Amino acid sequence: MKQKSVTGVPGVVYRIPLFFTDVSPLQRFSKKDFPVGEERYAYCRVISDKQGAGILIEVFNFIGAEASEDEILLSGRIFDPVVIIGDGIKRNRWQKVFDFPDFDAETDAGLSVIEKKIADSIDSGVGFQSYSSIQLERHIVESLPDQIKEKFGIFNKEINS
Repeated sequence: MKQKSVTGVPGVVYRIPLFFTDVSPLQRFSKKDFPVGEERYAYCRVISDKQGAGILIEVFNFIGAEASEDEILLSGRIFDPVVIIGDGIKRNRWQKVFDFPDFDAETDAGLSVIEKKIADSIDSGVGFQSYSSIQLERHIVESLPDQIKEKFGIFNKEINS
C-alpha cells in the first residue's frame, strides 16, 4: 500500500547539507543551490510519519558527498532518533537519495523502543523537541567529533551566526 504522506515516507533516506546552517529554513532550494564537489552532508532515514506530531527520523554517522546504502546504514546513528517538522524535505533543502520500499520501521529501526523512550520522556515531564531543518543541521554539527569537523572544515562558529 502506498504511503499518502507527502513528506514522511518511511524508509526514504535524505542527504542533509551541513553548509546551510545560516540560511533561513523558509528558503526554497533547487539543484543549482548545491555546489558540485561539496562533501559536507549528513544522512537521515524516515522511520515514521507521525502526521501532525512530526516525522520521526534517524541520523547516521556517515558524513560525505556520496555513499552506498550500506555505508550510510552501517555507520550507525549519530544520536537517538528525533522528530522533525519536515520543512527540510518540503522545501527541497534535503535531497532524497535512496528509497527502501520494503522498510519495516520495527525490524529496521526499532520503532516500538523509540516510541517508548519518547512516551517515557513525556510522562516524566522532560518532553521532547521537534526540530526544524536548521535546528537539526546545527544539532548534527554540534554532535560531530572534532576530527570530522576539521576534516570537512565544519566549525561551530558557522552555526552561531
